[in-house]
Amino acid sequence: MNIVSQAQVVIPRDGFPYCEPFTNSTFRQNTVLGGAPIDPVLTAATGENPEGQGFLRLTNNNTDQRGYVYVDLPFSSAYGLKFSFEYFMYGGSGADGISVFLFDGNISAADFQIGGWGGSLGYAPINATDIIPAPVNLPGLKGGYLGLGLDAFKNWGNNMEGRLGSFDNPNAAPINLSFIPPNKEYFQSIAVRGPESDNYRFIAGKRVLHGPDNEPSPAVVLPPSAYLYPNIADISRRFSLASPVKVVDCNQDGYRKVFVNLAPTGSGTYLLSVDLLVTENGFRRIEPIITNVPYNFPAPDNLKIGFAASTGGQTNFHEIRNVTVEVSDYLAIPIPEIIDQRAEICKDEENLFEFDVTLTSENSFVRCVQLFETDPGTPDNSPPTGGDPDVNNCGPSDVCIEKCNPANNSVTIPGKGTFTVVLDENVDLENDQDRIKAAINFVPEPGFVGEAQIYYQVIDNYGLTSFGKTVTVISNPFPEEIDRGDLEYPTCDGQSNGRIFDVTVGNLVPGFDYQWLWQPSTGPEVSLGKSGANVNFDPSTGVGVFDITGINIGTYTLQVWNPSDGGGCYLDVPIVVDQELGTPIELTSENEVICEFQPVSFTPFIDGVYNPSNIQADFRWYQNANRTGPLLDNTTVTIGGAPVQVSV
Repeated sequence: MNIVSQAQVVIPRDGFPYCEPFTNSTFRQNTVLGGAPIDPVLTAATGENPEGQGFLRLTNNNTDQRGYVYVDLPFSSAYGLKFSFEYFMYGGSGADGISVFLFDGNISAADFQIGGWGGSLGYAPINATDIIPAPVNLPGLKGGYLGLGLDAFKNWGNNMEGRLGSFDNPNAAPINLSFIPPNKEYFQSIAVRGPESDNYRFIAGKRVLHGPDNEPSPAVVLPPSAYLYPNIADISRRFSLASPVKVVDCNQDGYRKVFVNLAPTGSGTYLLSVDLLVTENGFRRIEPIITNVPYNFPAPDNLKIGFAASTGGQTNFHEIRNVTVEVSDYLAIPIPEIIDQRAEICKDEENLFEFDVTLTSENSFVRCVQLFETDPGTPDNSPPTGGDPDVNNCGPSDVCIEKCNPANNSVTIPGKGTFTVVLDENVDLENDQDRIKAAINFVPEPGFVGEAQIYYQVIDNYGLTSFGKTVTVISNPFPEEIDRGDLEYPTCDGQSNGRIFDVTVGNLVPGFDYQWLWQPSTGPEVSLGKSGANVNFDPSTGVGVFDITGINIGTYTLQVWNPSDGGGCYLDVPIVVDQELGTPIELTSENEVICEFQPVSFTPFIDGVYNPSNIQADFRWYQNANRTGPLLDNTTVTIGGAPVQVSV
């Protein structure tokens, strides 16, 4: 696959129903035009019609005009296609006609190639070796899958100019001549030609009005032999594909609207139906042209739709508008499946919910995500009928309700925060993960703590909507240090008999967790976890009181955190243990009353023995009970305002 084709797989997140009225002065994205000597134009852009009331003019009524337009957006063929459009063929001498075609959705704009003109209507090939001064040999539409021709002149339904098959014989070999014998002139006919893979063969059709004097009545169509396509024998039902003037009002004679349905059979092929809404003699009616004809050609995974028109020595204006494209069999498509989303965050943190959508339908992808403050309720996935052939289906078909509403891309909950859909504008059809990925971002209002909840739905490219599910954010506060508590120092470093207690922390929520860390005087930090530790938590106040036993000299850090998906909302409470009580001793006397200038001795004992020979004791004497200040060691100190000589 070349680089251009790979790039073409990346498409906008668009899909069914597709509606392009062509009534405004600008095109929707991904609309491609071409023609000679000029491209098609929007009449609202030229000022000929007011905004919202225009048409797409494929050709004007000059001779030798050609124009085409196609939607450079692939539509899945998995569940069939229905499409409809109004056309206006008027104001000329009667040629050539309009075609609507489907072609392989993998063909990029760079690779697109329109078919032959004249009687081939931009779809079939044209090969005429007898044209002077130069023979004509043009291929058919590249990747063509189906071509429906509305032929006001006479050649779309014959096998002249190199076309395969005709009204009289669908297998008639191509004749590479431009001279059309009278028995091959099929004026005022509607017919379908098949895919490029079958050489654009004639499939089926109907004459709707008599031809010139040499053919006063419509031809009987018998292709293939399994079915009969009758004339419109009732003269009152005959109608012209064109009209002298443009007829826009469906209540007026000359109004025309086309409905095409490729209904899947379940075996990879389709049943083809073509109907026209016709107003004649003051009455509207649906005229069946082709009804449930087997179209036994497996389609590419995706198809693109386009239109073409041309004039030759005879002319007409050719215009279209109110184009719609739908799925044929909605009931066969599974709806998207989603689940509740939940996240815990720390205060003032954002959160990105990234999730996969379960899509079990073929060729599907996430088209959009919609957000709601409240439960949107049961989705309406009933098959739409607004695009079906009906005498009241005038103008735009009633299927153009855009389910992906940009207003639902964001929801703000006052005092809490804003949820916003995060979805790439385009989707890579070759990347299965890209098809199902979606995301919602939450930005809290400053200081928000608590729960915020909304609902979301997903809509796929078939226009089907999931049930609503919740998106819940729990914003937890960071723990707050209230009191670092008290210490019971170890009697000696290494004795592991100290204690830290009454360390008080607030802003705790259920599910909080903690651990203790110890950085000794030398060596690496040690994680103590909860060994020797305890906490008394009051959920009504969010206050926890912590203690730990078995401490030594060093720095102890209480690390406590509220839960969050990012690993926790942390608080560190460092507590320095820099004193030791020493080995327990006894004194001969702890208090002595003496006379002025009288000496006194305090003798320490360990386990009742004064300096036992098996203990190398280091006795340290302090003036203050908290052991601040210098050691007492053969010096003079002031006690009670008087100097005292101390000897150790």
